Amino acid sequence: MHRLFLTVVLALCVLAVQASATWLPDGVPVCSYPPCVPANPRIVADGAGGVFVAWQDARSRLSQDFYAHHLTANGDRAPGWPADGLPVCVSPASKGNPRLVADGQGGFFACWTDGRNPSTAFDIYVQHVRGDGTLAPGWPVNGLPASLEPGSDQAGKLMLDGSGGIYVTWDGPFDTVWIQHLTSTGAPAPGWPSDGLEACTLPSLFGISVADGIGGAVMVWTDFRRGGSPDGYDVYGSHYTAGGALAPGWVPNGNLLAPGEWRALALADSAGKFYLVSSTPSPYGFLDVSYSVRRLSVDGTPVPGWTARGVVVGAAPGDRTGILAIPDGAGGVLLEWNDFRGGGDDVYGARLLPSGTPAPGWPAEGLIVSDPSLGYDSFFGLAADGSGGGYFSFQYDYPSYVQHITAAGTVAPGWLPYGFRLATTSSQFNPQLVPAGAGGAIAVWEELGGIGSRNGLFAQRFEPNGPVPVAVKLSLASTEATLDRVVLVWDGPGAGSLSATVERRTEESAWQPLGPASTAGTDRLRYEDRGVLPGSRYAYRLALGGGGAPAYTAESWVDVPRGYRLALAGFRPNPATGAPTVAFALADASPATLELLDVSGRRLLAREVGGLGAGAHTLRLEDAAVPPGVYWIRLAQSGAVRCGARGLVVR
Repeated sequence: MHRLFLTVVLALCVLAVQASATWLPDGVPVCSYPPCVPANPRIVADGAGGVFVAWQDARSRLSQDFYAHHLTANGDRAPGWPADGLPVCVSPASKGNPRLVADGQGGFFACWTDGRNPSTAFDIYVQHVRGDGTLAPGWPVNGLPASLEPGSDQAGKLMLDGSGGIYVTWDGPFDTVWIQHLTSTGAPAPGWPSDGLEACTLPSLFGISVADGIGGAVMVWTDFRRGGSPDGYDVYGSHYTAGGALAPGWVPNGNLLAPGEWRALALADSAGKFYLVSSTPSPYGFLDVSYSVRRLSVDGTPVPGWTARGVVVGAAPGDRTGILAIPDGAGGVLLEWNDFRGGGDDVYGARLLPSGTPAPGWPAEGLIVSDPSLGYDSFFGLAADGSGGGYFSFQYDYPSYVQHITAAGTVAPGWLPYGFRLATTSSQFNPQLVPAGAGGAIAVWEELGGIGSRNGLFAQRFEPNGPVPVAVKLSLASTEATLDRVVLVWDGPGAGSLSATVERRTEESAWQPLGPASTAGTDRLRYEDRGVLPGSRYAYRLALGGGGAPAYTAESWVDVPRGYRLALAGFRPNPATGAPTVAFALADASPATLELLDVSGRRLLAREVGGLGAGAHTLRLEDAAVPPGVYWIRLAQSGAVRCGARGLVVR
């Protein structure tokens, strides 16, 4: 009977998965447009294999608000978090440059530049959000200011103090750098003024702090007191105790740490030690010639075995730009930068051991990570794998990639020579990384594909040996076959956000791609194949994208009819309420009659239906005013008669 409708309902075909994860081949949506209008995302690991994501959001059309979300290790939205993100700050004022740091207790601290106070221009505001999406005790809605000192404050950064509170640094008015120490409740720590401390009153920018291991902080910055020419840059620093005093041996306006350097980064090493990473400026402007890595004690002196100059990295001929640095998880440091030595802008990496020597397999001049044949790549993210190696993310034009390099400086087993593309969608921007536990990493990126493309923030998890196993369940819910087309519909959680290609084969031919499946809702994909032949038999499947090899759904076979036959399916639904609907098929467009009969054989209604043409049809008998009871349908065309379809009409 079902064949009379030329519709085949197929059994569930489930893609093989591991565990109970819900990661999708092209990433899971963190927040999609609409309603999200995201920009400038920032991420931090949640300490349990998941990730916190924060971003600026223009959905209110009045200001750039600040939203956040929490994805678990399985790629699910964490319980208690709104589907479209948690409003961290939605005050009617200009906001920007969000920064995050994990609080070590399953939540995060955030800071951003905020213009809500006209009398002080821009200030740095701070908020503390717990892992369940609620605010920590003592923290008001929309955050609190680290300082209300008059003047424009920018470029806020955060660091934990080891006691539940945080240090906040920022660039203050008139090229000065500031630092503030807040307790776990958001109040200034004892000994600290309400507006923080001006670490350097001389021309300076790009302040950043690092823990000293005993509750205090070392702050470093790029200093311009010798002038703005390339040889006038230096790196200075100050060491503050937990109570806001300068530590012994440190002087007001800072101690000189790296003469002739700029773009300082500071990384905690162990109690009493830290890495200082800085750049040697290029004579051509905002480029770097090479990078210096120093290992210092909190008194500012080199660790034994290290020289005052430190170790020079990336000294091959050519310019470089930008630098990322993180601890490698084994006492050393990992670095990532953009390098012009090959004529293009490629991504390089390096790894130094605690002794200051390059790790075996990692050349001091750097190891190329991106594909040099692509031309101009930009680095964006770096995450340690917990075993001395790291994940590197980079963007080429619009596509973005992730690569895993082992502690020995080799491409990790299961990874492609220059990494995996994040998604098969048209564009991925700003790919950032955090470690995700078990040696893995999570990438988060933006997509701005325009009308007809997906737009928003997306995330994907990577394992040490490649992308996470595909974790989506898809079922081919139905197919409809006629003489000249086959319509297929797949269902599954989040299916509408997938990038999937429909493939087809016959019993004699191999699989061939037909084209992309189209979104038919949040959980549905659809494809219409108009290249079929009457009487043919085809198998269909979906090839699901992602950075690595495609994953496939199980194949399902569909029979295309050779031609139409006169057929009578009967009432739909059965029993029918009120006017009945009848389903039938006509062999051609010649005259045909559909009749409604009662149980005695008396004709109650006759309808000419031949004008509907060949194929399957349904017809509602609106003028059949019949009381409840049992009725029969008779269909006649070109001397052929189909009779016997029985239906029940109820009120």
